[in-house]
Amino acid sequence: MSIRHTSASLTINENADPTVRTDMEGAFNRIVPETWNQEFFEATTHIELLLLLLLVFQHTFEGPDDMPAHVKSTLVGASFSVPVNRGSLQLGTWQGIYLCEHRDVGGFGVGHERDVTLTLPTAEISVQKQVTVTAPSRGCHDITAEVLKAASGEVSKLK
Repeated sequence: MSIRHTSASLTINENADPTVRTDMEGAFNRIVPETWNQEFFEATTHIELLLLLLLVFQHTFEGPDDMPAHVKSTLVGASFSVPVNRGSLQLGTWQGIYLCEHRDVGGFGVGHERDVTLTLPTAEISVQKQVTVTAPSRGCHDITAEVLKAASGEVSKLK
């Protein structure tokens, strides 16, 4: 499974408690704060300025949340594999598939529609299925149902 975007990511994590997704977004923002560029202009001492020079992003063309989103996407990842057994994805009891949207607005202000590609290997061929999912806002969102629906439809065709 992979996502075809550079400012969003995919991951598997606990899905029993929705506060996990909220906490993940908070953690991402502490690891890669969007305020780095703003803090640069607010530095008051030479030491602060020198330290912040190491942290300032140069890629700011698409807005202050874009480069932090690229970093977060790289840290989380754009793809992963899930075993398939007898036509069903083998997720753990508490696991779900998350689409993590790291921007306030998608690229160039076009929203949060993201394309996820599923590759379903069989003995003879691999089948790819593209699923377009929409994140209602920034943060990690459960897309397990959409992925399972798309995967089950494709797997049933292969039987």
